[in-house]
Amino acid sequence: MRIVSLAPGITETLFAIGCGDSIVGRTSYCDLPDAAKSIPVVGGFSDCGREAVAERKPDLVIGMSLHGRLFAQLHREGIRTATVEALPPRCAEEMVRSLGRITGCEAAAQTCAERLGSSIRAIQDAAPKQQPIKVCYLCDIHCPNWSACTIADAVTGLNCYNIGRGRSTAAPDEIVRDIVESKPQLLLVPDEHADDAEPVMETHPVMKEFMNSHHPEIRCFSSKRLARTGSGSAEALRALFTTIYSKEISEPC
Repeated sequence: MRIVSLAPGITETLFAIGCGDSIVGRTSYCDLPDAAKSIPVVGGFSDCGREAVAERKPDLVIGMSLHGRLFAQLHREGIRTATVEALPPRCAEEMVRSLGRITGCEAAAQTCAERLGSSIRAIQDAAPKQQPIKVCYLCDIHCPNWSACTIADAVTGLNCYNIGRGRSTAAPDEIVRDIVESKPQLLLVPDEHADDAEPVMETHPVMKEFMNSHHPEIRCFSSKRLARTGSGSAEALRALFTTIYSKEISEPC
């Protein structure tokens, strides 16, 4: 089977369940594992073109709901497609099983999913059970997915009170006010969005006053792997746990 994968988490998971050799096309963001880097690129995450994908002569193209328009074009050419829903890291186990069903690698996917699920639950169980720490995952407050962010979901899953995410829709000033009124103890700033977060902390008058008066701790981390739900989600959650609680958590036996 010749597969084109249109999302980093999908690509990494396909390798994990033994389908890596079947991948003939990937996006420029699909860089894990290292073996993926030798696969021809068909475009970016959301701007893959029909011609570039079709040139790879795939039997199957796997993507996400945002690829719906492309998939409609491919259907007209008789190319089979499959959609994997975007899920938070805590649901990575189901995502792995789904890819197993799509590719026919169900046995390998089941083994991978069980191991992954066990690791994720162990990480969540290791989080202190006392009063949840007040955490604000501060990325781009103008992001339309602010309230439904999969990384923010991961923070909450580690027994944190995730501040500023309660509104389904909100203007940036309202989000900042929510954050300040809740008085977070810790600000988590992803390296990938440092340029978005720093102006909020340093120039927004309400936030700037809060920073100067309460001095919350600021910790930076890489959110890249967390955003790629799939076989690497346990490793990403483990790194997030270490960032929040300043302690390592070992891989379960």
